[in-house]
Amino acid sequence: MVFGILSHMTRSHKIAIAITSLVAIGVSTYIVLYNFFPFDGAFSSQAAINLYKHGTFTLNYRPNSTLQTLLPFQIVNGFFFTIFGNTFSAANLANILFYFFLFGLFIFLSCACKSVLPLIAFTAMSLNYAFFMYGFGGYGEIPALTYGLLGVACLVFNQGSTRAYVLAGILVAAAIATKWVLFLILPPVCLTLVLLKPNRRLLLYFLAALLFTFMLACYIQFACYEPCELKQIIQNLIYQNTPHFGGPYHPQKAASINAYPSRLKEVWDAYSDMSIGVFALVKIGLTVIMAFVAIRMLFRRKAHLETTEVFFIFLASFLVVYLAWAFAFNSRWHIRRMLNTDILFYLSIGLLPCVVRFRKIINLAVCCLLFLFCGFLGPFLLQDLVPSSQGCVMTRERQMRQGLKLLPDEYNAYGNGFLEAPRWSFLAGRNFKDLFRDSVFYDCIEQGCDNFIFFEGEICFHPAQRDLVYNTFDLNRIFNFHGFRICRIQGFNNDGKVYVEAIDFSRAGAAQSVTRIHGKTRNKMYRPSQFEYNEMAVFLDNKRGLPLLEVEFFADECHDGKNLRVAILNGQGKYVEDFKVKKGENTFEIALPEEFSRSEIDMYLLLEKELKNAAHHCTKENANRISLEYKMIRLVAESGELK
Repeated sequence: MVFGILSHMTRSHKIAIAITSLVAIGVSTYIVLYNFFPFDGAFSSQAAINLYKHGTFTLNYRPNSTLQTLLPFQIVNGFFFTIFGNTFSAANLANILFYFFLFGLFIFLSCACKSVLPLIAFTAMSLNYAFFMYGFGGYGEIPALTYGLLGVACLVFNQGSTRAYVLAGILVAAAIATKWVLFLILPPVCLTLVLLKPNRRLLLYFLAALLFTFMLACYIQFACYEPCELKQIIQNLIYQNTPHFGGPYHPQKAASINAYPSRLKEVWDAYSDMSIGVFALVKIGLTVIMAFVAIRMLFRRKAHLETTEVFFIFLASFLVVYLAWAFAFNSRWHIRRMLNTDILFYLSIGLLPCVVRFRKIINLAVCCLLFLFCGFLGPFLLQDLVPSSQGCVMTRERQMRQGLKLLPDEYNAYGNGFLEAPRWSFLAGRNFKDLFRDSVFYDCIEQGCDNFIFFEGEICFHPAQRDLVYNTFDLNRIFNFHGFRICRIQGFNNDGKVYVEAIDFSRAGAAQSVTRIHGKTRNKMYRPSQFEYNEMAVFLDNKRGLPLLEVEFFADECHDGKNLRVAILNGQGKYVEDFKVKKGENTFEIALPEEFSRSEIDMYLLLEKELKNAAHHCTKENANRISLEYKMIRLVAESGELK
């Protein structure tokens, strides 16, 4: 039936398809040349690369149970990486493939309706600014929606075919497994099945294919997680789909945007920005009209509905459900998630004159409206998308790879931003460490180990993070290109900054004591709040000499049996000693070896990563943080005798 519809293509269809194809090719060419790889596309693509290279659907980042790895899309994405390698240009090819699948659906509907309006609607959709920004680069919105639309098209336009119902179940499940927000497709799909009235056998085939595919995808994606991590995934899904803007991702905004009207205004502002102001009201008005037409077709029909009418009812109901969810419940990434409402809108408006049997004057009005969208959106889009002085994607990637060639074969890589500088990690093909969580001090005191911090241009430091980094580390910039920087960690600043303390232990300050309380001050420095250091450092600038250091602290039972590492360096060598931690009061006396006496030294007290305990009660009570008190108890006189 599908190929039968395409065989009735008229001359006007062929001309419209040729013109629209030029638009699609132009959009795809621009994306490949100038659409820079977004950071969240970079980290999610690691799962696609590992799926083909190592047979595991994992990320090259720290464990993060909140990450959605888009399995049905990444199977296609990884195929292109396998052929073309880990390049920014190849990262757009999978999205472009789904873009052309969507184009094929518009062509099919245009032929089924015997109208070129769906193709004009496709052109208007392709010239949407949000479509350029969030439709490519490893994002999963368009692939997920394309899976769902193709699945329902198989149901509607292949009635009575067992293979079509099985394929539809697989595609709808792939849509949900790609982006969980596509659970919203289930009510419109149920309505479509009610209108189609399939027999019990076909319905069972559809449900069996849907459930099997979805469960298989979930198993592959989440089999490696512990029950507590799966619980966190469910909690994050609830946070993402509740009418507030807070939770684990942005706790600092929960208080100010928790009021429902404020959240609603934020969603509307995002929708207006995506629609360029006044067109947001036009689109909402047309959506209401399409919903009214669909309801009228449902309750005032005298005969069996045609296939195009059933598909229009599906689109209209899906659009209403999606918009209702977006305004009532969506709490994150408003513009990105509104992108699918635009695709549904343009599809629906392209079919509207065909299913209602408007007069020619109304068809002309809809056609003019779509041309108005194209003509009005186009100049705004072109103005913003003029290639910048940063050059094309290949140029930027080539420069960044030159920066990577400046590094030694072995080094520790630290990243800032979301999930440890993912674009740098994507190009380097290696795991980066979290600058605000991993043991920077531990790596920096290891002999023969180079340590680098990678910065990403579009991701800025929170002011507290920025101050913390530059006050803590002595950095030497070795590469810079449009904000993408690589800095070597030369050492640590000892100027009395936030993170470290420089103490001059004179004779009068021999009994001086300094206390660090992690729980009271650390959360004010970082965003989000779970960033924490597990080490402390004190720079001792005492030329009189230091024979003994006393460390006192109280340890929770979660630390029982773990180690406290003490490292002493003076530029010529190092001395490392481990002390066993026990529950309750702990007091350690650290003797300074003779070769470190009478010199400026750096003293590091490292609460090693093994000290952290993931047990539920330890995490709940924040027991992994220890308050350390360290004090000088004796100094060496000039004669070498203790006083």
